[in-house]
Amino acid sequence: MKAGLAAMGMATAMVLAPAPASAASGNVGIMGCQSTYAVLTYTSGGTWSRNCSGTYQVGRSATKFSAGGWSGYVTYPAWPDGHREFCDFQSFNIGSTVTSVTLYATKAPWCP
Repeated sequence: MKAGLAAMGMATAMVLAPAPASAASGNVGIMGCQSTYAVLTYTSGGTWSRNCSGTYQVGRSATKFSAGGWSGYVTYPAWPDGHREFCDFQSFNIGSTVTSVTLYATKAPWCP
């Protein structure tokens, strides 16, 4: 009985583990990660960086965003509609407080 429960626990753990990811190719598991990082440069110095999909609360002033191999959007009030969409390897200046960054697990529909 214990062996059966242990095997079931291991099977569950394998199902829940994130798959290796590549947002640039669209070959990504849910909440996938990859080797390239999206990077936000803070106005006060330092950086924020993530390499797994998801939405991250930031709440800090930033000067620049670099997408790495990710697509998604950066939410900040200074942009006309409140969030700026990006595709793989794009970079842009920000110059205001960033509310959040969303990294898609697969290529965003607006990206070529």
